[in-house]
Amino acid sequence: MTPYPRPVQQAIRALTTLAAEEKGSVVRAGKLASRESIPATALSKTLQQLARKGLLQSVQGRGGGFKLARSSRDITVADIVDAVQGPAAVSRCSLGYANCRPRNLCYIDTLLAEARAAFRAQLEQTTLYNLARRRKAIRKRKSLKKN
Repeated sequence: MTPYPRPVQQAIRALTTLAAEEKGSVVRAGKLASRESIPATALSKTLQQLARKGLLQSVQGRGGGFKLARSSRDITVADIVDAVQGPAAVSRCSLGYANCRPRNLCYIDTLLAEARAAFRAQLEQTTLYNLARRRKAIRKRKSLKKN
């Protein structure tokens, strides 16, 4: 599998950071960009897209920013990917053939079809809450190794 496009990477990183915040916390886009070392203009576009898709809530005015629109337990990685690049993105032809479809797969995608289905199922089962916990555990292990 190829790595996610940059906007998906940014969305996952920003949402994972928001999931680790106290419930209902509003965080400015600039602060998220700084924490995650993401260009602020690019992240702002991605955050607005996530808000339009109902994963984030945009809070206007003083103290404004973004917060999760739903519980991190109710947002899956598939929701994030779909919000940023659409549900068909995981199933696009690996070789770029326009006529490669589920009922008429090309020679590479016949090989990859089962792996893609398992991958998609994993995205649908993994929640933002799971990711935030995993990220926290990994960071904790890394900090313990440094000491």
